[in-house]
Amino acid sequence: MALGDTKNAFESLWNIATYEITFGSIDTAYSVYEKALPLVQQLNDTSAYAYVLSNMGLIWYKRGNSNMSLRYYCEAKNLFETIGDDLNVLHLQSNIAAIYLERDRYDEARRIFWSILPRFEALGENYYVFLACKNLGIIYENIIVNYDSALFYFQRAMDCVGDPMSKDKD
Repeated sequence: MALGDTKNAFESLWNIATYEITFGSIDTAYSVYEKALPLVQQLNDTSAYAYVLSNMGLIWYKRGNSNMSLRYYCEAKNLFETIGDDLNVLHLQSNIAAIYLERDRYDEARRIFWSILPRFEALGENYYVFLACKNLGIIYENIIVNYDSALFYFQRAMDCVGDPMSKDKD
């Protein structure tokens, strides 16, 4: 930063924060992301800015503050929408729906999971298909109390995982 090289300073901070978040030092990662925010704003890199906000949302979630997490996730989602990064929009919608589910906002969560499920299927994003189906199964089992629908979604979730007992039996 002393050299006035904003791009390399941001990339260095990004790498440090990524390392810290990967190895569980979320408080350190957060403080590094805070230092990176003004730099990425100077660079006018919408994608990088959205990634920083998304990771800050993840940290707030891990800290147990879903209000702050939602705030960052929604801001990042809006930025990804402006640049047409549909996959990251979908990932953030999944995170937002999961928070809605935790906060007993079941109708909103279900609506989001319904809307993103076919899009994840079309993209072959099996992990996110699994999450959406599992969460829809939970909603149908515990909230709506429709066991047929719950079983349907739980089965779809299991189909994403496959049969763990059939691997390498030869």
